[in-house]
Formats: sequence, C-alpha cells, structure tokens
Amino acid sequence: MTGVIAIPPQDVPRVWHDVRPWISSALEQGDAAFTPEQTLDAILCGRMGLWLIYDGDNPLGAFTTLVDRGAVTVFTLGGEGMADWLDEADDFVTSYGRLQGCRFVNLTGRRGWTKILQRRGYKEVSVNVVKDLAHG
Repeated sequence: MTGVIAIPPQDVPRVWHDVRPWISSALEQGDAAFTPEQTLDAILCGRMGLWLIYDGDNPLGAFTTLVDRGAVTVFTLGGEGMADWLDEADDFVTSYGRLQGCRFVNLTGRRGWTKILQRRGYKEVSVNVVKDLAHG
C-alpha cells in the first residue's frame, strides 16, 4: 500500500540522497529560480516540508510544501510511477492544507500540470512570465 510520510528536518539528511534527483528534476523542469541546495536549506530550517511517498520500504516519490498566506503550495513534486500515487498524494496535501487552516492548494510547475490536475478540481489562475537575464 502506498503512503505519504513527513520527513522531520533532522531526518532529511538520511533521505536526501534518495529524493534529491526527484526534487532537482522538478526544479529544472519548472525553471525554478531555486537550486536543490536552496530547497534543502529551506527544508532543514523548517520553512518547507519534505514528504516521502512510499510503497512498503520502497520510496516512489517526494514533494515539498510551503504553507503561507492561507495556502499550501506544492513547490516540487517528482518520482517514479506517479500515475499510481498522484491521487493519493493530492488527497494527502488537501487534508494537510485543511489541517493547517489553508483555503487553497497551489502547485507551481509546468503548464501540463493544469490538464493532469483538472480532474482533481484544480484550475489555472495565473501565468508566471520569466525573462532569462543570462540570454537577453
């Protein structure tokens, strides 16, 4: 059975090697202005949460969250076989957000997430416009 567990900041170094590729890939694909190391620092200081999706003893994926201004934001999300566990992860984030007193769940990422998550009640509400200063 698939499950989701919180990784306390003091335990993050123990699992970071396993989850870093997923976090890094999510950051790269989303053109985030953050590096994996900056994300790790935010997790270690408690600003972000790190969650592990697992099946038995096998890690399948991970995501990071940030709770702020009435919303829980899924900052990164990645893993293997995501189609098998995405709904369960979303159910978890939804419940977690309600427990934190949030009114919304936000997901930052590529536009393709809109189509994937529409069936779960998500809708696109804004667009992030970026200028690459290194090339223009």
